[in-house]
Amino acid sequence: MYSFWSSLLLGEHSFTGNPMATHIALSKNIPLTALEFSEWIQLFNATVDDLFEGEKANEAKIRAANIARLMLFKIEAASSI
Repeated sequence: MYSFWSSLLLGEHSFTGNPMATHIALSKNIPLTALEFSEWIQLFNATVDDLFEGEKANEAKIRAANIARLMLFKIEAASSI
């Protein structure tokens, strides 16, 4: 996760992988619903607020919310197939 967020926020280009595919596969074994993503966003935002401040902290929270929405959408689409 460090390399994912470092790549996203700091331009380190250290992350390789496909988190979308990983979460879709996980959702086939463990339901990932709007509730789980909502709880994750709350924990993520609280952690960012506790440890960071400023422009990058705000960007991290915005990007996390966008990623969560997209992942939930893709998971729901994959489960309806």
